[in-house]
Amino acid sequence: VDILRKRGVCVIKANADSQFQQALSVEAQNLWDAGQFRKALKGKPCASGSNRVIYDKRDDQIIWLTKRWKDDHEQDSKFLIALDKQLENFGLGLSKLLEVQLGLEVRSRTPGMLSCYAGD
Repeated sequence: VDILRKRGVCVIKANADSQFQQALSVEAQNLWDAGQFRKALKGKPCASGSNRVIYDKRDDQIIWLTKRWKDDHEQDSKFLIALDKQLENFGLGLSKLLEVQLGLEVRSRTPGMLSCYAGD
């Protein structure tokens, strides 16, 4: 939390064992081969304070790990869903500490995102 307070950024190495990492890679490759990834967009307000958003392309392709997506892929993406849950538990597990030390209130989270840079 001290690093978050000083820098505002926290980088976490997954530290997953090699079998888990391999299973994640296989699942992601299967999703790529099945055409499940979509072009990613980034949005920014048209002007300061505006509710209108301008979208621009990003270099990656993504899958949003929404509840519906996880329900539809619970059999073929078990490891990706498990990693998403681990990240959720970690982030929400910090909520009390973030509230006490930084005054930040964490109520929920956005869906996880799997991103792939194809190199093209």
